[in-house]
Amino acid sequence: MDNAQFNFSSGRPYVMAVASSREALNMVKATAGKVEFGGLEVRLDTIGVFPGWVNELGAIRNSGIPVLLTIRSAAEGGSWNGSESDRLELYRDAIRGEAVSAVDAEIHSDIFSELAGIAANANVKTVGSFHDFEKTPPEDELLNIIRTSRGLGADLAKVAAMINTPADKKLLAKILAQEDAPVCIIGMGDLAADTRIVFPCLGSRLTYGYLDTPSAPGQFSAARLSELLREISPDARVN
Repeated sequence: MDNAQFNFSSGRPYVMAVASSREALNMVKATAGKVEFGGLEVRLDTIGVFPGWVNELGAIRNSGIPVLLTIRSAAEGGSWNGSESDRLELYRDAIRGEAVSAVDAEIHSDIFSELAGIAANANVKTVGSFHDFEKTPPEDELLNIIRTSRGLGADLAKVAAMINTPADKKLLAKILAQEDAPVCIIGMGDLAADTRIVFPCLGSRLTYGYLDTPSAPGQFSAARLSELLREISPDARVN
């Protein structure tokens, strides 16, 4: 299943389609051979656990689509309100079932370090994420978040921050410009829509578009995002 692996070190951005419902998963299964994106993020926290979910994700991955599993905690804008031990077990089930290419969890969560170790042992990538839905943190804090993420075992450090001013946008672009290791920087809010196109061209490894409904402020649909990036950045992994 090497064709369904993520290569965050390649320098090429992945257009990630976000599946936040069973309907979205069905859309992917129905058009698996004609997808216009580079990977699929499955938001199990919003979809909910359902019978056969590991096999369903595995079938999508076996079709050649890299699958990123996210079970986002309510503490960072997600819908997971269960225990951390239960959340870790769901990630473990997906990894054990060879259903995912990568997992995403918050670096400040209690499970992150253990999850990163489990994933590494199974050759599954780990995205260490941080979200601030109110503001863009100062530069030193952003750099510390990225260093912490890597120190805890993340293959890719992901920072999503609310952009309230043009200066916020410039700061996030500056962080991207000075980072050599794989990183994903996402701007959120009304001022950030263009960053989902511009930042991948500056080195952000992932950019997200929705399949059914937006899962974050300022998102494009995956199809539209792929179209725009194909025009601007021929190296983008859009299919």
